[in-house]
Amino acid sequence: MPPDRSPSPLPDHEGRTPRPVTGWESLTETEVRVAEVVSEGLTNATAAERLFLSRHTVDFHLRQIFRKLAIHSRVELVRFALENGALGGVRQTG
Repeated sequence: MPPDRSPSPLPDHEGRTPRPVTGWESLTETEVRVAEVVSEGLTNATAAERLFLSRHTVDFHLRQIFRKLAIHSRVELVRFALENGALGGVRQTG
């Protein structure tokens, strides 16, 4: 195996492959939905209303998103998502 590639995670006892620890693929389904609505410029309160969640739950998910993506702001979240084609399949070029 080449030194720059780590082995693929092994499936758990139920046959599921473990979720990565970092990067967009590490986000849960709910974290992705929160990231998408927050990237539209919504406040935590408005995002919570749209997703039928508590404002505190949105805040919690945002902290997890920031940690997993190693970012510190909503601006960085939008930039990360655009650069990685994570928002609606749109990928920023140039």
